[in-house]
Amino acid sequence: MTNTPAEIATGPSLPVRPRRTLLGFVLRSIVLLLLLAPVAYAVYVGAKTALSRGIPASPSGGNGRGTEAALRAPANVVASGTIQPLGVSGRGSTQLAEQILASVVILEEDGPSGLTPVGSGFVVGEHGKIVTSLHVAVEMTAGVARFQDGRVFEIEGYLGSSKVHDLAILQLKGATTGLVPLQLAKDEPAPLAPILAVGHPQGLAFSLADGAVSRVIATEEMPDASRQWVKTLTGTDTKSRWIQHTAKLSDGNSGGPLVNTQGEVLGVNTWVDRQTGFGYAIASRAIHELLEEVRDNPLPLVELATSEARLRSQLWNASASRLERLARDAKTMRYLPESDTDRQLLGELAWCITLANNPEQFAKTESKGEQFVDLARAADRAVADLKRYKWGDGVQLILVNEWAVSQVFRPHAGVFAFVVVRRMVEGARGEAALIVEIAGYQQELLLPLESKLDVPKPGTNLLIIGVNRDGQSVRYGDNPLQPRVAPVIYAPILLPLE
Repeated sequence: MTNTPAEIATGPSLPVRPRRTLLGFVLRSIVLLLLLAPVAYAVYVGAKTALSRGIPASPSGGNGRGTEAALRAPANVVASGTIQPLGVSGRGSTQLAEQILASVVILEEDGPSGLTPVGSGFVVGEHGKIVTSLHVAVEMTAGVARFQDGRVFEIEGYLGSSKVHDLAILQLKGATTGLVPLQLAKDEPAPLAPILAVGHPQGLAFSLADGAVSRVIATEEMPDASRQWVKTLTGTDTKSRWIQHTAKLSDGNSGGPLVNTQGEVLGVNTWVDRQTGFGYAIASRAIHELLEEVRDNPLPLVELATSEARLRSQLWNASASRLERLARDAKTMRYLPESDTDRQLLGELAWCITLANNPEQFAKTESKGEQFVDLARAADRAVADLKRYKWGDGVQLILVNEWAVSQVFRPHAGVFAFVVVRRMVEGARGEAALIVEIAGYQQELLLPLESKLDVPKPGTNLLIIGVNRDGQSVRYGDNPLQPRVAPVIYAPILLPLE
């Protein structure tokens, strides 16, 4: 029969408990301890065995004999259910750390605020090659690599770059003898293999963090949010291989190496998932591939720099003396840009002249004071010299415009080009612009006009000097499926040519 609540509450009374004494409590405690002692001992022995069991580290295979570091069994499960990071330990850990740190660098931008750290890198191969993340390198228009022992090398430029793998190989300038390269691992690591991440997190120079490999994962195997982030970073959802690991990463680790217990580079630390805490390093396979495609001559840093980095650099470096030097060097080479250095020179000249003619378009003039006054005078002299120059060299036109076509869509790129006027156009609010075409090419440009007076007629040949201010472009044409696209170039200097 099922009791109701009322019946339970009014049922027969319970027997009265006997009164407990102190002697009884002591006797019961002794009996309880005697009964539990064997069980406690068994638990202790089992736990001690589990925590002391180690697997010798042998990333390249074999039985692991003679290695100094071991992969410890997972322990110390915390309340959240996560596992404490696995560490690299043993008598050889100090020597391993010293070996790795000797090859790691701090990459520093040489800019308005002096030398500013932007990320990490490391020596690979011979003759001063530095591997880093592309998203780190593009923050510099000029920079240096600083080693832990105090040596500093100027960065000459790019030997190679890969947007899809977010990798860059930089060339150091000067005598690079004595630099110790890190070796690249040939094989991908196994899950739970111990690793070290090296870099400069939050400005803590030459710091190491240990951890373990979680897994090696392809981009397409990642969750949607991570896959979208990789696509934002690299511009593609290519099938890159990533090493997911538990070493703690932070700002300043990007570009630094992820190494195994033999000091071999497993990958380049690139990004971290803030929700899971996992770090991700692009696998060393991508470094091997990029090293096979290095350039003979380094590409200047400014060529791949972000528009913000280029604008920062141009504003800070703009001066009358610099503009005069650029104008003199451009004239000496007869405006024939035959190398990356020559092309960079013309771009900087165009930038300085444009800035001098309308500085408020790009910066607050009060921050520079008299510097802009002197810059404007130097620009006037440079433009007067350009007007007197005898243009007409066919090779000159080809080389200049070949370079110009590659620059006109780049935000904040200086533009120096020979063009033909096609027509003037007007907007709904009365604003006017010229549509011009780069001579020898079908690429059109839109040049905003400050005035409708003295507008060049269609068919007029011009030398234009300007800047792609912020990457804007316009689309137009009769066929909406195949519109014409013209970048917007702010060009205060329009020099008619015969």
